Amino acid sequence: MRTTIDMPDRLYREAKARAALEGLSLKDLLIHSIEAHLYGTAGEATSVGPTWRKQFEDVSRELTQAAQKSSVSALEQLRADRSRLDGES
Repeated sequence: MRTTIDMPDRLYREAKARAALEGLSLKDLLIHSIEAHLYGTAGEATSVGPTWRKQFEDVSRELTQAAQKSSVSALEQLRADRSRLDGES
């Protein structure tokens, strides 16, 4: 069945990012989330957790290495990213 939902832009961006990090489509993330909410299957719905953790560790390691080579502070980078994201909405 197809359906259309309205959601805040911020929530959509966060859901889309979470789905990407977990290697899921947004559709699959929403289905897993609704099933977990309805049936209490949170453990099953997040079975991609180990994959997500490995990706997170890899990205974290890459960011740490890049930060050590960068002359831009973390605060400056956060402000630039926030400004860029605010401009997209």
